[in-house]
Amino acid sequence: MLVCSLVNSTERNIVKEIISLKDKFKLVLLFGPPGSGKGKLATELGKNALFGLITMGDEVRLIAQSRSARGVEVLSRMKWGEFVSDTLIFDILERKIPEMVGKGYPYIVVDGFPRTLPQAEKFVQEKINIKVFHIDLHHEECKKRILSSSDRGNRPDDTLATIEHRYQLYLKETIPALEYISEKQHPETIVWINGNYTPEAKTAKVIQALEIECNSVLKTKAA
Repeated sequence: MLVCSLVNSTERNIVKEIISLKDKFKLVLLFGPPGSGKGKLATELGKNALFGLITMGDEVRLIAQSRSARGVEVLSRMKWGEFVSDTLIFDILERKIPEMVGKGYPYIVVDGFPRTLPQAEKFVQEKINIKVFHIDLHHEECKKRILSSSDRGNRPDDTLATIEHRYQLYLKETIPALEYISEKQHPETIVWINGNYTPEAKTAKVIQALEIECNSVLKTKAA
């Protein structure tokens, strides 16, 4: 059992510090259509002592609530189901990843990244260590889950129109990112998970895939 339970910029290199730390952590990336259960899986993994957790949706919502000029822009994008800019996403990662590494987490779970091909390209090209888990679930089931969640007040910005728009963005922007990683990385980098699994079963699948690596980490820490 596992118990250790950027866009290219001409103005500045916003991932420089992340690159300098890349030998100290592995990113655990969660893919899946909206409503597939990525958030619940991320939360479960974040309870494990060796997994730091970055939830991009929560980070973006905090910015949207800030009432700053940037927050107003983010809030508008969220209202229409649009992705926020790659620059904002990398700004968040530039702040959060060093924080997680500083706390000693060898695995950093990122829920909601990468969303676009340029985001994936940057991390693959810089040889950041990654492990990808893709949750596969039919769109109609995803829609049903999102509407049920919205009825409980979790995402009041979700309507049938925004749900469909978010799904189309996923197909257009995020699937190419997954395909790029699949093409450039070793086949074992990506693990597929049945979206109909319970949250506990999804978590077990991730744990199983990372168990050998995690045991190696534990042995190194104990030496």
